[in-house]
Amino acid sequence: MKLDVVVEFLQHPHRKLLALLLCLCAVGAVAALPLWYVMTTNCLIGLCLVPFVVYTTGSARFNGFALAGVIAFGILSMMYHHKVFYFLTVALFVVFLLDFFVGKVTGLIYFLIVFMSPVFYQASVILGFPIRLLLSSWTGVILKTTGMQVEVLGNMIWINGTDFSVDEACMGLNMLVVSMLLSVFMMAQRLRSQKRDMNFISMILFFSMVFVLTVLSNMMRIILLVMFQLLPNNPWHEVVGILCLLAYVLVPVYFLSGWLSARVGAPVSDSANRVMVSRTQKSLMIVIALFVLCCGFVLNPDRKEAVIEHANVAYRQLPVENMAGGISKITTTDLLLYVKPIPDFFSMEHTPLICWKGSGYEFKSIRKEATTNYEVYRGVLKKGNDYLYTAWWYFNGSNSTIDQFVWRTDMLKGANRYCLINITSREEKKLNEYLKEILESKNLTIK
Repeated sequence: MKLDVVVEFLQHPHRKLLALLLCLCAVGAVAALPLWYVMTTNCLIGLCLVPFVVYTTGSARFNGFALAGVIAFGILSMMYHHKVFYFLTVALFVVFLLDFFVGKVTGLIYFLIVFMSPVFYQASVILGFPIRLLLSSWTGVILKTTGMQVEVLGNMIWINGTDFSVDEACMGLNMLVVSMLLSVFMMAQRLRSQKRDMNFISMILFFSMVFVLTVLSNMMRIILLVMFQLLPNNPWHEVVGILCLLAYVLVPVYFLSGWLSARVGAPVSDSANRVMVSRTQKSLMIVIALFVLCCGFVLNPDRKEAVIEHANVAYRQLPVENMAGGISKITTTDLLLYVKPIPDFFSMEHTPLICWKGSGYEFKSIRKEATTNYEVYRGVLKKGNDYLYTAWWYFNGSNSTIDQFVWRTDMLKGANRYCLINITSREEKKLNEYLKEILESKNLTIK
């Protein structure tokens, strides 16, 4: 956004209206969204990048797409009490106002909103987990072709008597956030300097390539760490990660953004940004701003979260303890069983990858176990000298799966809601016995 455009806008007769609309939006956001929503790594970086990413690519317009998003996500936020819907409501309302009062902003703003949104953390954990297992497998195959004696089990790699754990940092939030957000920044600077903009298809292609480069960068990082046996306590462990990010992501993206901008970018308009606001438009904007404000107070953090109905759980006629969040708990001297209902196909489940961290445990190893009768994820949890053995999968009373796409598609088609089943024991032998009993004998029922 050029300085003269800013000066002209500050002299605009409708700046007071815009200030009022933004204030109403801000009050709703403060009322609904807890502080940690804007204190996450991706949100903080995204907020810092907003001044560099937002620039006008045409004359002011009435953005029906953004307005429809505001209404849709606002209604969804009140129906399902998911704060992430309200986050998107506020973000799209700001885009709508910028488009109308300042000028058409680049489509990159939508990608910035997605990457800085709270849901990106959950998505990175869920997607990063199977990718970690895949990277471990690929690393083992590549190292074996060089003649090394390598064994791979889940996210654990053994070479020359040393074990390496492909942990969350190898394909987690921080690496993905940095890659995606810096890619938004680099593409924005390229387009701004060349006075161009790209269509959505080209942008999706660009960020898909960034994602692939990030995955390859992480694989190269794992290969180098294993080959040179650089454990986490070695200073080079982090240095290698930074160098791989630079060499395999940021440098290629720098040249890729320039090439795409020049080849598929379209020249932008330098039309004047002055707008005339009719009474009807002014009334509509105030109504929408009040709608955003009301949604915020409905989602006030002091209010109770949406109640998730507990599943009817039965196992060995053991007593069931109903906990907050719809979670059912069954315990014995050597078993801890959680049944965590997933209310909707788009919901983020209570994945053990996050929940156990809140109890102070960390995953020492994770793997996928498949037999002729079932498929589950298994892990070893460590807290000091304390070890636990855990397993989890998704179950709706008749079907079991570990595939995110399968259970979400089933629920979208109208199948019974799925629950995340998580069983834990202090002995691996006991865990094996419970897995066999529950999944083969099918004596755990939920309704």
